[in-house]
This record gives sequence, C-alpha cells and structure tokens, in this order.
Amino acid sequence: MWGLCILQRNAAREDRSFCTVLNISSPDIQEEGSSSDVIVREGANVTLTCKAVGYPTPNITWRREDNEPIPLGAWQGKEIHR
Repeated sequence: MWGLCILQRNAAREDRSFCTVLNISSPDIQEEGSSSDVIVREGANVTLTCKAVGYPTPNITWRREDNEPIPLGAWQGKEIHR
C-alpha cells in the first residue's frame, strides 16, 4: 500500500511525495497448532511448533523451564510459513 503526502507552500507551489504505508501489527501466538508443555530427556529429539503472526515477522525464542534460552546450536531448522 502506498500513500501520497502533499505540502502546499502557497497557491502557486506544492510538493508531492509518495511513501510506503506499512501495516505494523504486534506479534500474536496462535495457540491452535503450537506446542504445549513438553518434557523430554536431555539429548533426545523433540519437535516444537510455535505459530505466530505479525508484521514484521515475529522472532521466536525457545526457553527452558528455568527461563534460560535454548542455544541456537542446540536446535536444527526453522520454518516460516506466511
């Protein structure tokens, strides 16, 4: 989407500028389709799903029960469906 800004300095002169209008929305986690609480043994594989929408695309950080972030090297892959 785009917008037009018009600045009229006087009756004889006006400046026009086109701009892009961004529809920014706060992130929203969609409960349906997202993982709930999961308990796994250390070293075991697990698949976690977090469905979140927003613009710009939300960043997702996975955390352990003790609120420590899961290191990026400890998980594989990232899928973004738009």
